[in-house]
Amino acid sequence: MSVQDIKETIEQLTAAGKAYVVATVVRTVAPSSAKAGDRAVLDENGILAGWVGGGCAKPAVTSNAVDALHDGRTRLIRISRDLEGLESGIIGYPMTCQSGGTLDIFIEPMMPKPLLVVIGQTAIAQALCALAAGAGFDVIVAAPGGKQERFTAASGWIEDFDDVAKIERPPSAIVVATQGSGDARALDAALNLGSGYIGLIASPKKSARLKETMKQRGFDANAVDRIDAPAGLDIGAVTPEEVAVSVLAELVQRRRQGSDDRMTADSEKSIAGEHAGTH
Repeated sequence: MSVQDIKETIEQLTAAGKAYVVATVVRTVAPSSAKAGDRAVLDENGILAGWVGGGCAKPAVTSNAVDALHDGRTRLIRISRDLEGLESGIIGYPMTCQSGGTLDIFIEPMMPKPLLVVIGQTAIAQALCALAAGAGFDVIVAAPGGKQERFTAASGWIEDFDDVAKIERPPSAIVVATQGSGDARALDAALNLGSGYIGLIASPKKSARLKETMKQRGFDANAVDRIDAPAGLDIGAVTPEEVAVSVLAELVQRRRQGSDDRMTADSEKSIAGEHAGTH
């Protein structure tokens, strides 16, 4: 495949928010069919475009690509008949082709930014959008009646709650920060879109009332109960910016530690929601 094929494949994967690996031949010792600079794009199912060698190289490259997609770490592998004195940091594989030769191949995972959907036009929503984008999230904002110029860090803008469900890429998280301006409709949109995490910025009392409303509207009770409310970690947040920091802290914690390890006790939850109605 041509360089153009590789470029188009990367563009398609990036636009779809999918993780992939770029494998690049960085060194060869003849005889070798692949040459330094040859590249391939892979996902968990194997090579999608490009070339980094024949049947001798493919199993090692594919295996390491899958591992890299799981842990997000780069790798340098060597496929050779001579693996004695292998330098530190290089993973060695025996060359099985009769032609012999040596290939050094760099495996680089390209992980998409986690997608965060922020619903609301409030000061907290604005602060969270800016902070999350700076922390490596791809942020789409749904703010009916809001001013787009206040969300300059967002990569996407939605004018209507009904259009939230049209987001094609599965979000890593959704945060509802409407704070009294269409709360039920915002939660309706969040639940219809679906995510591993839905956070609601509201007081415990208001959160309970809204969850009951969602159940009465026919949403699955388990899905409603999983809504994290009040969202955020307990850092004593008061201002909109501090509340946004507390919510972002929880999102980062979930991202890096996994949802099973995050703090869940009521004493560890943010008091942000208790102040939400005052902003």
